[in-house]
Amino acid sequence: MKITFNRSVYLGIIVMLIAIVIAVKQVVFIVKTVSAKGVVVELIHNIDASGMVDIVVAPRVRFKTVAGQGHFFVSSYYSYPPAYEVGESVTVLYPKNRPYEAKLKGFFSLWGFSAIVFCIGLGCCYMSIENKAHGG
Repeated sequence: MKITFNRSVYLGIIVMLIAIVIAVKQVVFIVKTVSAKGVVVELIHNIDASGMVDIVVAPRVRFKTVAGQGHFFVSSYYSYPPAYEVGESVTVLYPKNRPYEAKLKGFFSLWGFSAIVFCIGLGCCYMSIENKAHGG
């Protein structure tokens, strides 16, 4: 069986490489961070471009830096049902001198985007190869 690559395979490979670059950037972020305990103080609803309140929510987290300064941030990870509850203890990662860049220590908060992008690229490759195998 001869395998030929079409545009979908090349697109899939490019998308997977982009996902790998995103994941490597996350690894660099993690290596350069310190962790702190935080608490979810509120669940923030997403508001779409038309001003409508969306069903998905993100946690607003309060934490203290190693220097003892209090900070708040809203996670970039929105979900429904909510992944966190108000009052829940969480682990926060942040660059030592930039607490405003804080992120929750959780799979989807750290790896969700790169995992989804990688799966899309993998899907492009699979569908192309599967289509060729069936005469498409």
